Amino acid sequence: MTLGEWMDEEAAKEKEIGRAEGRAEGRAEGKIEGIAEAILDVLSLKGNISTDCSDRITAEENVSVLKTWLHLAVEVTSLEEFMEKM
Repeated sequence: MTLGEWMDEEAAKEKEIGRAEGRAEGRAEGKIEGIAEAILDVLSLKGNISTDCSDRITAEENVSVLKTWLHLAVEVTSLEEFMEKM
């Protein structure tokens, strides 16, 4: 194998690693967006969601926090109660 061939092979490996990282990042972002959307869907059944509430939910990037909020959204009886407890 020549130096040029080796360099081409290494560049191809790095490119594939970058693609894999990009796919993983995209899946994580999609999961976050999906949970936030689910929270907003549940809350919309309880009334009109304020912009502040919606913005706070869609800005959150921690999946654990979003899952906690999703459970809370299901359990509470009002948007006010959700906002107090989140």
